[in-house]
Amino acid sequence: MRYRMKVAGIAFAALTLMALGQLRCASSPPSPPSKPPVPFDAQRALADAADLVALGPRPSGSEASRGAQNLIITRLKAAGLIVRQDAFVASTPAGDVAMKNIMGVLQGKRPGVIVIGTHYDTKRMDKIRFVGANDGGAGSGAVLELARTMAARGQPRYTYWFVFFDGEESVGEWTEEDSLYGSRHLVDMLRAQKLLGDIRAMILLDLIGDADLTILKESNSYGTYRDLFWDKARELGNGQYFRPEFATVADDHLPFAQAGIRSVNLIDFMYGDRNVPGKYWHTAEDTMDKVSAKSLQVVGDVVLATLPDIEHLTYVIETRAGFAAPAEPGEAQAEEVTPASEDDVVGGVLAAPESPRTTTPKPVGPPLAP
Repeated sequence: MRYRMKVAGIAFAALTLMALGQLRCASSPPSPPSKPPVPFDAQRALADAADLVALGPRPSGSEASRGAQNLIITRLKAAGLIVRQDAFVASTPAGDVAMKNIMGVLQGKRPGVIVIGTHYDTKRMDKIRFVGANDGGAGSGAVLELARTMAARGQPRYTYWFVFFDGEESVGEWTEEDSLYGSRHLVDMLRAQKLLGDIRAMILLDLIGDADLTILKESNSYGTYRDLFWDKARELGNGQYFRPEFATVADDHLPFAQAGIRSVNLIDFMYGDRNVPGKYWHTAEDTMDKVSAKSLQVVGDVVLATLPDIEHLTYVIETRAGFAAPAEPGEAQAEEVTPASEDDVVGGVLAAPESPRTTTPKPVGPPLAP
């Protein structure tokens, strides 16, 4: 990534499923008490990260990268998700490089897709052995566990794409052209296939395993949706990890945001200390002993608790605006809200009004490339 991070994309067709409600007759016995939702298992996420790191450095196009792809695909399938792969060739300063985005699809009840993404590649570094435990490993482990947990919880309201981007890291020095290959590719393909309007929100996890977890408000993120995560973190007693200061980061969410998709980047870019980008960033010290199960648990819990709020707000926006049909069978009706205005339409997708609490972003450091 880059303090202001950048990346590339893929093209996958949205898979949606409409659920038909079933009516029970009055004489039916009462339903048994509902089970508590399946929890996020940080130890399992940590084990996934460790298995990726055990492959060694994983720059795009390498043998270890192909091993990482196989690992991710195998575990998404084991969780019961539909797996889509998009192989492409990226033109880089080092020549053409084979890359692959991987997507696990969890079909929802109504049209529309929420993307949860991360990157699995590591930065090419000739002089050090860079295994990217936090920078590539931790986010991948967390998204794999989110996919497992949500699949075990049953069919969600919207379809979810769990996307593992290749080529987030630059091959040489970070530039807009040399970075974010996978996310840029995905967005370009969705645009070409006229599917961008299917994406309701994009949530990116990156560098979220730091034992000293410090997540700042990323200023390229969509303010209203970003604030939902901060509100939920406070409700869960994890507010100390979600700081009120702002940071400006170019990362895999940026191509989505630039395309008019409501996007949020959850990132700790103070890796190893309270400086930007932190003393362990892009060093040989980015190893598994720096990654904390507690940090993964905090982020996993906050994401899972916030997603229903994002689904609900998205549902309210599109139904009140006539963008989609209200209350499918078996689906609760959304509460009344003030209709969005035409000024809230961005990139063909009706956007939520910005939070009144949004303040002017104040970057905490100079632009850097994660």
